[in-house]
Amino acid sequence: MITQLASFSLFLHELLDLQHISHMKHLFFGGTDPKTQEKVAVSKASGKVEGTEYNGHVVVVDKEPSFLVDVLPYYGNSILLVINHLIYLYTGYILTPFWYMYMGCPFTNLLGPKDNENLTKRSEPTFAKDKRFLPPLYLYVCLNAASWVWQLTLMSESMDHTDSFLFRYKPETKAQYFCFSFHFAFSLANAITAGHELMHKREFVNKVMGTLPYSMFLYTHFLDEHIQGHHKNVATPEDPATANLNENVFHFIVRSTIGSHVKTYEREVQRMVRRNKGVQPTLAQKVFENKLTFCFLLHAAILSTIYLTLGWASLKHQLVYTLFGVLFLEGINYLEHYGLQRKKDENGYYEAINKYHSWNQRTAPISFKLQRHSDHHAHSYRPYQILRRFDEAPTLPFDYLHCFVLQFCPPLWFYCVNPRVQAVKDFHEGKPRSDVTFGCDQPLTEQDKHIQYLGYCYMTLFQVVWTCYFGFFIKMSSSL
Repeated sequence: MITQLASFSLFLHELLDLQHISHMKHLFFGGTDPKTQEKVAVSKASGKVEGTEYNGHVVVVDKEPSFLVDVLPYYGNSILLVINHLIYLYTGYILTPFWYMYMGCPFTNLLGPKDNENLTKRSEPTFAKDKRFLPPLYLYVCLNAASWVWQLTLMSESMDHTDSFLFRYKPETKAQYFCFSFHFAFSLANAITAGHELMHKREFVNKVMGTLPYSMFLYTHFLDEHIQGHHKNVATPEDPATANLNENVFHFIVRSTIGSHVKTYEREVQRMVRRNKGVQPTLAQKVFENKLTFCFLLHAAILSTIYLTLGWASLKHQLVYTLFGVLFLEGINYLEHYGLQRKKDENGYYEAINKYHSWNQRTAPISFKLQRHSDHHAHSYRPYQILRRFDEAPTLPFDYLHCFVLQFCPPLWFYCVNPRVQAVKDFHEGKPRSDVTFGCDQPLTEQDKHIQYLGYCYMTLFQVVWTCYFGFFIKMSSSL
């Protein structure tokens, strides 16, 4: 049965190229109507359109931003978060989001657009300056913050929730609590994506709002480390957020978490040295004038406030929430640059960051185009609404969502992704391979198809076991 379900997933994946449903896709998922694309598409033969090598399918469109088609889909995250809360408040049921994420994903891909649009250089400034793309980010960050406060209040044992509709369902067993925490940590993961986008904006208020989701799981230093460290050192040994080839995700999460704090501290010390014109700062300066100290004080204030106002049970939930937040953030970091390295020249300088130093995949409004990661790193100033797809950029064999699950089985992850890492390296060295591909529109080889089949088998088995195991225990515990 598992192989039949995996074959069905592959069948849905192949259906993505069907044209007979393409005219209705834009109504539900954004993008340009194919009929409009035919009128405004820029032919690759007309010259120099970045991102269209390998006879890819990028369509370059020249249009004005439309709220209904281009902006409204980015409110999907907020709508789903509200729906998930309503389902829980009315039914107490927790597994619905998992079914949507892992079983509904193939159908979402089927009905969604092909994700092959890039804007013309004339349209990009209009989209970039359109303020209507900012509220979806703010709304989701605020809704997730409200959800966080609600969770902490729900877990409190010092408050009487007897007559409150908002707090009538509370996890009682370990299975229930694990699903509850994972469920809302996934919502946090989406808020991390929205916060990441706000962090990259110049305005102070945007940076503060972007840092809010990270402060909620005690990772405030990420603002400095991500912009000053990761974007400068990505795909080098100096970047703790770049996973090495054959490094498993468990080792990476520990290394990256510790390394990001260490790098932030060292960067602050270097800042003080420059400020002091080469003179080493005193120990007191290293401690009290360090941004990392401020982050720790903020986190201590958050934990103290939770304990004093809501009690020990809420504090325990905060610690679990923090662990899941780190798991999701560093798990995404792991797959975004796994195994990719920049070359160093004879003078010891790394090559410039380009499209070959990040992994990409099919994107959607729900993730604010995070999967167009090559363009984000090659041009970090570009807002999410104008990020470009590059056919020839490294592409993971599965969606980010499915790769997140796949990476927690390291042997299978290495088997599926390592050949693509080597293909990118060989291509860089002028030795393109025919046995395995790494671009999103290169024709699949037999090895690629075999990897896809194994991956879908694993993910189908994961979903069946996950749903049956936790569904059984949650149902049994609820009936006691």
